[in-house]
Amino acid sequence: MGRYKVKKVFQDARTNEIYSAGVLITLTTDRANEIVDKLGVEYLELVSQNSKETNEPIQVEKTDSSEQKQHEDDSFPKMISRGHYELSNGELFDGNKTAAVEAENALEK
Repeated sequence: MGRYKVKKVFQDARTNEIYSAGVLITLTTDRANEIVDKLGVEYLELVSQNSKETNEPIQVEKTDSSEQKQHEDDSFPKMISRGHYELSNGELFDGNKTAAVEAENALEK
């Protein structure tokens, strides 16, 4: 398994997950090479084992969504998908981000 830094936002064609720029993901070599073949080398960057970034060819392994969530910010509201947010009390909110932030702030009062 290899760890990779996402350099440009892209949506995984197999899982429909959207990977944001700057996120660290773990993928199989085959899956990483497939992504690079389809999108290009400017989308992923191999990260060495000692957390130093390198410009080596990409070899990626698939991560569990739970593993990826460890790298995401734990602040609320959390975006689940476009227009769908989870609030800190577990409620799901449909709407734009501004409205979701207002709903979250109302919970904190």
